[in-house]
Amino acid sequence: MFRKIVSFFKSLEADNVEIKSPSAGSAYFHEDLFRQVEFVPRENIDFLKSENDKVNEFAQNHSDGSGFTDLYIRGDENQMLLLEKEIEVKMIDSLLTKLGMRKIENVYYFYGSTTVKSENTIVYDFKEAQIFIVQKDNFIKDFFINGFRFHQLEEDKLKLQEILFKVGTEFSLVLNDWDLTISIDLEDKNEIKKYLNEEF
Repeated sequence: MFRKIVSFFKSLEADNVEIKSPSAGSAYFHEDLFRQVEFVPRENIDFLKSENDKVNEFAQNHSDGSGFTDLYIRGDENQMLLLEKEIEVKMIDSLLTKLGMRKIENVYYFYGSTTVKSENTIVYDFKEAQIFIVQKDNFIKDFFINGFRFHQLEEDKLKLQEILFKVGTEFSLVLNDWDLTISIDLEDKNEIKKYLNEEF
């Protein structure tokens, strides 16, 4: 996993443009968001449960109250890669735009006052809930979200529930939240609802 993160950020193209404030046509992300809450092939669900347990145990054993004393490197050897499912970007694009998400093609990775344009990344947005797609040869390579929890309006949560359910069922994916160390079965609307309502 660590090697994949390094490889991803090396593939970004430097823009050398400092952006002082977000523009309406752009989306931004920090490295801490990369694949932290990600869509994963359903075939990996048993592995995810095991790995989540390991991450949780590691966090408990290495917490000093204000941080962590060591770094856990997530493993994903011998698991199905998302790229192997050969999900075409145009299929996801069609689904998400029909569901009312706004497509954003100007995507930047940022740190401090420096921005780096990610030419191979697309974002879909609904009221600041965002889906990030990293593509390779018109197929989805990495697929992660940000901002789906902590919404107040019930109608917004219902829309986000529908989005997650459709993505999960149509492409046989589950959602893994590495911050919470849980997997969400996207074929189960009640489980999605619990996740969006912060009941985990």
